[in-house]
Amino acid sequence: MSGSIQRGGRSNRGRKDTRKYLQGKQGKTDEIRRALTHRARLRKNYFKLLEREGLDVPQRGTTGNESYDNGKKDVSSGEESVNEYEKTEDGSGKPRKPLSEIDIIKDKVKKHESLTFQERILLKKDRREKDRERKMNKTKEKVESMKLSDLKRQRQTERIQNTKTRKGQPLMGPRINNLLDKIRQDKNK
Repeated sequence: MSGSIQRGGRSNRGRKDTRKYLQGKQGKTDEIRRALTHRARLRKNYFKLLEREGLDVPQRGTTGNESYDNGKKDVSSGEESVNEYEKTEDGSGKPRKPLSEIDIIKDKVKKHESLTFQERILLKKDRREKDRERKMNKTKEKVESMKLSDLKRQRQTERIQNTKTRKGQPLMGPRINNLLDKIRQDKNK
């Protein structure tokens, strides 16, 4: 009887705890609470480890969303933020190309930051749009390749039909085959 609860003579070892599913909303809140405390504990231990190793410890109050606010205008003063004109990779002081919302969200995903509901929806829309464009391009390429193969086949049949014997008479075999193909196509329609 060490560690597992027995019901009806069966051991509960290796099975999921079904109580949280039976409790409904309370089970979900408990699960969220456990996840949050686990994340907080991991973060706390990480900061302690950084302090022990003598590395710079980031401020605990920052959320990491400063990069998101860089290109926005200050509504009260009507001026753009200073960070928009940071030096680019090549060292020139030219302004950077403003990032679109999708690019900002992708940067957040790369940095493993949490996304809001609207950001996730935008990301899904962007993915769907790219998938749709990719499929459209694929079908266009297929249609073009089919047209090219059809054109190539037509040229080849014309070349074969235009061949003549040594005496200048047209070859009858390809012409008969062409007529048979037309008859087959008419039957299939």
